[in-house]
Amino acid sequence: MPTPTNPPSHEPTDTKVLGSIVSTLVAYAMSRGLTLQDIEQISGVKTDDLFIPEKRLPERKIPDLLRAIQARNPSYPMSIDLVRGAPLSGVSTLAYSARYGRTFRHSIELIIRNRKFISDGLALHLEETEDEAAIVSSHTLDAASKGLMGEAGMGFALRGVHEILMLDITPLRVEFLWPPNGPISVYEDHFGAPVLFGQERSAIVIDPACLNIELDHANDDLYTFADIYFQKMMATSNLENPPSELTGLVRAITENAALGEFSVAAAAEKAKMSVRSAQRIASLHDTTMRSLIQEARIVRSKEFLLDPNISIEEAAYLAGDGDDRAFRRAFRSWTGQAPSEFRRAAFRG
Repeated sequence: MPTPTNPPSHEPTDTKVLGSIVSTLVAYAMSRGLTLQDIEQISGVKTDDLFIPEKRLPERKIPDLLRAIQARNPSYPMSIDLVRGAPLSGVSTLAYSARYGRTFRHSIELIIRNRKFISDGLALHLEETEDEAAIVSSHTLDAASKGLMGEAGMGFALRGVHEILMLDITPLRVEFLWPPNGPISVYEDHFGAPVLFGQERSAIVIDPACLNIELDHANDDLYTFADIYFQKMMATSNLENPPSELTGLVRAITENAALGEFSVAAAAEKAKMSVRSAQRIASLHDTTMRSLIQEARIVRSKEFLLDPNISIEEAAYLAGDGDDRAFRRAFRSWTGQAPSEFRRAAFRG
């Protein structure tokens, strides 16, 4: 059995999660005998916050709540019980938007690009070989939750594929980095596939041919609109509620982006710190300065392309690329579309 790869020892202290997800978890906790007073004391979540589903709530103590629920019935994984019984409303906005992709691959890509709409600490990517494709996930709080957070996330993901995308996809196998929280048979019954623990990653592994399955609700206009909507929502959220040490950096990057300045040095200077300090702070929050700036460039690039009075060459310049050919390549790598394709889809009809 492979030795699990240890995640970074640091954990962001101020990451936030979509309020509707917390509300779902709280309702489940109450169904398992915890009182609201218990839940507030364990998680730090205030009852009033649960009535605002779009509000982003601190998630640092969510693992404590997951472990408290698990302790009520330690012989059965609460993560799978939660996935089987809870509504998908917690992530329905993003999940339903994914239906508008042309193929399952496009749906996955939309969710990967906008994963931080769900949680700041969530990481997702797609790994492909000739024989299989793996949707790989991790969260900065996986270790603190003893893997329960990752189990629930992947369980809900597969439910979304079946119930929202309406795709009959069975995994080749499911892998988890952490040890199981109950009998393996429970996991295999839920996922309908072999489930392996103590692996080098947490992933849902599927036949690569599944990525090309066409979706019944495909709509380029709605897909593009959803992508822009979530990018803007995340940009606003990052500006208003970034982890405390990132506040200055995010504000500097956002303000510089509005001026067409996308260099690391300029962002660090505007944040009144050295480049090394900026890079260190970004690293402590499981990101890089390059990634933060790229996210700002993607948002700005899409805004420019949605303005019919701005040519693609002008959009390239405004987005920090003097060479429009370099911009076209970069934009395709970010979005899977050429700038002209993105613009046509946005204005079609």
